[in-house]
Amino acid sequence: MGMKGTGWRLAIRSVAWLCATACFAAVGSVDCAGLKPGKSMDRVKIENGGFSHADTGTEFIPYGANYCRLYNGYHSVFNVGWYNPETFDAMLVDLATNGMNVVRIFIDHRPEDPDGGIAMDGPELSKVFMTNVLDGLRRARNHGVYVVICFNGLPISEGYHQQFAEPVPMVGNDTHPANDPNCQHGNLQFLHPGAVRAKAEYVRRFVEFIQTKDASLLSTVFSYELNNEAFFVASEPFNLTSGIFPFQGKSYDLSSAEALRKLADDASVYWANACADAIHSVDSGALVSVNVFTYWAVGRKNLLQIRPGQGAEWDREQRIPVSLKALAKSRLDYLDLHVYLHRVGESSVAEKMEETLSSVDFDGLVEAAATAGKPLIMGEFAAFKDRARPPAQQTEDIRRQILLGWEKGFRGFMYWTYDTDEQPKIWNLKMNDSRMLHTMRECRKNIKSKQDKK
Repeated sequence: MGMKGTGWRLAIRSVAWLCATACFAAVGSVDCAGLKPGKSMDRVKIENGGFSHADTGTEFIPYGANYCRLYNGYHSVFNVGWYNPETFDAMLVDLATNGMNVVRIFIDHRPEDPDGGIAMDGPELSKVFMTNVLDGLRRARNHGVYVVICFNGLPISEGYHQQFAEPVPMVGNDTHPANDPNCQHGNLQFLHPGAVRAKAEYVRRFVEFIQTKDASLLSTVFSYELNNEAFFVASEPFNLTSGIFPFQGKSYDLSSAEALRKLADDASVYWANACADAIHSVDSGALVSVNVFTYWAVGRKNLLQIRPGQGAEWDREQRIPVSLKALAKSRLDYLDLHVYLHRVGESSVAEKMEETLSSVDFDGLVEAAATAGKPLIMGEFAAFKDRARPPAQQTEDIRRQILLGWEKGFRGFMYWTYDTDEQPKIWNLKMNDSRMLHTMRECRKNIKSKQDKK
């Protein structure tokens, strides 16, 4: 973020560690900011394919923004030595003042030292990092703003990675080590039983920490999203063209794109269910979800384009988003689709939206979600700076995208981002004298007006 060097960072972190450690003993009574435990926020639940307040039954529309701080390209909102309570509090006040009720925040899976993340050497989570999380949740509760907790990968910790010792299910009947060439890279997180167990254990411990230290904060968490933009990659086994891949007692023909699609779907549901069950074992009322980008976003036209070379050339990872349509059959509570409309100037917002959503079989997704009673939200969307389209026009594009998204069945919206100046190519809510923020506020009024007329 434009600042270099390590000595001053270590000094700051040492001070932060001492302060946070001293306050940690008081968690549950008074925290570092003097924020006392208070009455729990009303729990949000799923009802009739939408969201509602559990106590009153009134409709709830999750509407807000993503809040991100980036250090060396990694999310660092709650990181040790980097968390800024005053700035965080000011953001919450601004969102609430402008009619927003939810903020989405990412959890850094890196080691606590030297990067200040959540990971310790073993399976335990950093108490200092988690104390920052508790402080943030208390502040959010004070301002009536719910928090979406979005996990990234597994904590970079031997305590979690040692669970990879179990062999990965592979081609044929032989057992293979975790680095077998038939299943590599990001695919292990879904296809390796040890990796799935490790992720389930991680999210369980996270929720358990909140419950143990201040259970009144559990309802402040709107939801837990298991991964940010979960995806497979077009490497092993998806680049193999022959053989049989066994997974969870089933066999998949590697020569068939349909069979590979089924493998990806079955594996993602298996992974999602394991993690959702782990969270619900601690907090049965918690909402759990997964978010993805569209196939169009990485140059893939439909769900069957799962092989290498079928995506965009610039997408070096050759990413394959998990299918929300398949996850509608999982034990997740709602589904989150990220919709970015690039080069809107070449067509209308409606045309670009149709092109983008068709890549994920949106009609099929809406039907599957409705059948399962799972709401659909747009957890990320934004306008990229474009010299050919002045800010006023791009603001209008965002207004149209929100209202069109509501008509298509999205029941929640979170803009990317509130104020992440670390990403200068995107119009965040605070740029241009808060033009986008004012647009979000007005769109919220329009949506509420439509609901009131029902």
